[in-house]
Amino acid sequence: MKPVDLNQLSGEVLIEVDVCVIGAGPVGLCMARRLTDRGLDVVLLERGGASAESQSESNETGFDGRTYGGATAGRAYGYGGTSSLWGGQLLPATAHEFAALDGDGTACWPIPFSEVSPYYRTLDAWLRVDPSSFDLAQHRAHPLTRLDWAEFAPRLSKWLAFRQRNVAQAWRRQLNDRANLKCFLNARAIAFERDGRSIRRVLVRGSQARLIVSARHIVIAAGAIESTRLALELFEDPDMRAQRPASLGHFLHDHLSVRLARLIPVNRRTMLKLFAPAFLQGTMRSLRIELAPKVTDAEKMPAAYAHVIAAAPPASGFAVIRDVLRSLQRRHLGAAAQLIPRVIGALPGLVDILFWRAVHRRLAFPRESDLFLQLDFQQLPDVHNRIYLSDELDEQGCRRARIDWKLRDDGRALMTEYETHLSRWWQRNQLGRVAELSFIERSSGDAVDPVNIYDIYHPAGTTRMAQDVTRGCVDTNLRLFGTENLYVASTSVFPVLGAANPTYTAMALGLRLADHIARIAA
Repeated sequence: MKPVDLNQLSGEVLIEVDVCVIGAGPVGLCMARRLTDRGLDVVLLERGGASAESQSESNETGFDGRTYGGATAGRAYGYGGTSSLWGGQLLPATAHEFAALDGDGTACWPIPFSEVSPYYRTLDAWLRVDPSSFDLAQHRAHPLTRLDWAEFAPRLSKWLAFRQRNVAQAWRRQLNDRANLKCFLNARAIAFERDGRSIRRVLVRGSQARLIVSARHIVIAAGAIESTRLALELFEDPDMRAQRPASLGHFLHDHLSVRLARLIPVNRRTMLKLFAPAFLQGTMRSLRIELAPKVTDAEKMPAAYAHVIAAAPPASGFAVIRDVLRSLQRRHLGAAAQLIPRVIGALPGLVDILFWRAVHRRLAFPRESDLFLQLDFQQLPDVHNRIYLSDELDEQGCRRARIDWKLRDDGRALMTEYETHLSRWWQRNQLGRVAELSFIERSSGDAVDPVNIYDIYHPAGTTRMAQDVTRGCVDTNLRLFGTENLYVASTSVFPVLGAANPTYTAMALGLRLADHIARIAA
């Protein structure tokens, strides 16, 4: 059925279903689609409205010291969640990252990669992307394969078409046609009713109505920060405090990003053919320069990759197309219409982009843009970085979250190592004929310039998956320790992020959880 706005209802509404999913972002929508495919009755609760809105101006979350962007600009409430904001990049975690060892020699991930990898194929079909390998070596037609990669293990990430990025809109027909799916908007889950360790009901509030959802299984898929906040509130119940996992809310970490070098084109045509995003079998693919596992293991380096980015001026054709499509992705039709006058001034750049797309199957970097080699790397999990509950209440009587997040590892050593390897690679392949690689001089102090390093809105670790409660918060099936039927499905369950953007793997974990619930509910 089509989503129902709870603010249009009044009084008390009672619903009984097999599964209640809290959060209609990419993971929650994946689970709703899979669970209803398996014949279960599902209710989907979304605290935002029909269009997801960024929380960049929200004061809902407090900070101890440094502001954490993953809780503001990287967060969205509404149907589709953060899929209304994201760039749509797909890159899976690797088998090596799943098998990586913790400091005490225990595997960070308590499940093998083989339990997650089959779900990537399902997602490729649902998201309408080319299912071919991420491994560059498997794409022999790409000129990059003719380079000597030696110590690197390069991959080609996949990018969703803009019309597929907002999952709620891309799957609207499939979801609206399901009689066994009910979705409520402006429906915030505010409390749980328990029977011992079993959660029996979810209490939901709108402006005029009160919704009570009775479910056999409950999944919190509300994004890493809100999912953690809801779990923390559950354990504020005096009868539940003794069951609270010790690590709940701790080990908050993200990907950090820093500009490593400037690229100055010498031969633009060759550079675009090598490094501009390529369209292969209808899917845009872009280069991710990752060091081989044997190198990172030997040098004890965190997971990372380098990639080329273009800083395009606002008047460029690239920027105009990007801004129009982003407005459409967020369903801001008026904002998209207001951008039309910019198209005239950007015509030369648009012609160049269209030529390269049609003739060379490349997304050309604008001529007037500054090109950089960017390094994205995993922030090491730190028990002191955390989400916790403040004593302040919001307008609905829920305790606000506070975040204590610091950059204790600024990546200086990693940057130095990457510079060394990239310099050798650049020289070995005589890429100086294509572009000059000019590494950015770093400050002489003890820390990287904070303007040049930032998080990229991938919060993880605060409800980490583990074999038992002494090491984490959810079990290998994402059930929250201390409960019998409450699960968490978000990037917060990642023990470590690895190098890849996490949404793709989070969606795969959501599908895996949906299959688990379907089996035990049968």
